Amino acid sequence: GWIVLRRENIMTVRKYGRYQRVLFWGSVRCSSSTSYSLSQSWYNRSKTGATLSRIKEGLYEISFPSGYISDASKLLVMVTGFGYVAGSDKYPCKATVVNKTSTSFQVAISDDYTMNDGNFDFFVANLGDWD
Repeated sequence: GWIVLRRENIMTVRKYGRYQRVLFWGSVRCSSSTSYSLSQSWYNRSKTGATLSRIKEGLYEISFPSGYISDASKLLVMVTGFGYVAGSDKYPCKATVVNKTSTSFQVAISDDYTMNDGNFDFFVANLGDWD
């Protein structure tokens, strides 16, 4: 008999790219300057590993242990705002990665040209996996 372990398209005339493996993903929820939290899930099903810090209004840092990313240029962080900025029910939350190192990244939140606290979702991948 046959056992199928992994299915891949092996046709040679088309190009399909490669699998993108996510190191960890999560959500930051913030309703005020003192009420914010991080939920996360890692590739190994762990629910811990990263920590969240609020640097100032609208600026958050997520740190994770060393050894996962060898070089900050290999760190891919995708973020998206979720819902509205804190204290509003009509101004959409926009999230932007503004700094990254091999053990952390910073996300700025705004609804216009000023910083605001708010919610965002993210995922982190290691581009070194493609080398």
